[in-house]
Amino acid sequence: MDNSDLIYKLWLNIQCQNNPERVFKCLEGGVSAEEVYNSKVLYKRLYSGRKLSDRFTVRHSLKKAYMLAEECEKSGIKMVQMGDKEYPKRLSEMYMPPQVLFVKGELPDIDGLVAINIVGSRECSEYSEKFAQKLAYDLASAGILVVSGMAKGIDGFAHSGALMAGHRTIAVLAGGVDIIYPKRNSELYNEIIQNGAVISEMPPGEVGKGRFYKYRNRIMVGLCCGTVIIEGRKNSGTSMSANWAENSNRDLFAVPGKPNDKGAELPNKLIKDNAKLVTSAEDVIEEYIGVYSSEIENGLKMLRPVFPA
Repeated sequence: MDNSDLIYKLWLNIQCQNNPERVFKCLEGGVSAEEVYNSKVLYKRLYSGRKLSDRFTVRHSLKKAYMLAEECEKSGIKMVQMGDKEYPKRLSEMYMPPQVLFVKGELPDIDGLVAINIVGSRECSEYSEKFAQKLAYDLASAGILVVSGMAKGIDGFAHSGALMAGHRTIAVLAGGVDIIYPKRNSELYNEIIQNGAVISEMPPGEVGKGRFYKYRNRIMVGLCCGTVIIEGRKNSGTSMSANWAENSNRDLFAVPGKPNDKGAELPNKLIKDNAKLVTSAEDVIEEYIGVYSSEIENGLKMLRPVFPA
C-alpha cells in the first residue's frame, strides 16, 4: 500500500470531520478515497447542493492531509491503514472498519493472539476494581492480550492487571493518541506505550467527544475474540460494547453482581440473555484453549496461583 493512498484516506477523514459513518458512506460500493477525491460524481457523497462545484474547488486540497502525516511522523505516531500488513484482519471484518489507525507504541500481531476486551463502569465498586485487575492479570499470564479503553474505573484496572503480569496491553482511545484522558491515568498511559500500544482512529489533537465513544467501542470489540462486561447500567456506554459484540459475532462474557446493585443491571441481564457467566479467568480461557492452545502459552494449568497484593 503506497503512501499516496494514506494521504487520500487522511484527506477523506478530514473532509468528513473524522466521522466514521460519513467516511463509510463515502466509500460505499468499494470505491477508494482517491476515487472520491478525483470524481465530482463521487464527491457528491461529501457535499450536495448548488455550490458543489465551488466546494470541489475550494476544498480540493491535500495540504491538511500532508500536514497531518508530517505531524505524526515528527511525534512518533505511526499510521496503520487498511491494507497494511500490520492492520488487524479481525478489525477489517467489522462493520464500518477504521480506514486509518493512529498508534503510539508497538502494535502486536493481534490476529496471532487471543485478545479479550475487558470493560465496565467508570464509577465501579472496589470489589469490581480488584476483580477486573485480577482477571486481567490471570488472562495476561495465560498469554491472552488484554484490550480496554483506559477510562477511569474498570478499564484502567484491566490495563494495570495485564501490566502487573509483565505482559502487553492495548488501550483504544476516543480522542487522539496524544491526549491523555483522564489525566489521572498519565502514568498508566506511559506504561501502556512502553508495553503495548495506545491506538485511535481519531487524529492527534482531537479531543474525545461523547459521540466518539460508540465508535471507539466498536474498535475494542473488533480487535478481540470476546468481550467481558464488569459492571454497568442497562443503557450505559458499556452496553454499547455489549451490543457491538453481540452484533459482530464476538463472544460475550459477563461478571454477575448482586441483584440490588445498580452496576449489576447490565451484566446480570446479559447473563440472563445467554452471555457466559465469568467468575474467574478459567471461564474465559476454556473457550479458547482448544483452538488457540499454542497462543495461550501457559493455559489453564499454569495460571499464577498468587496475585500480588
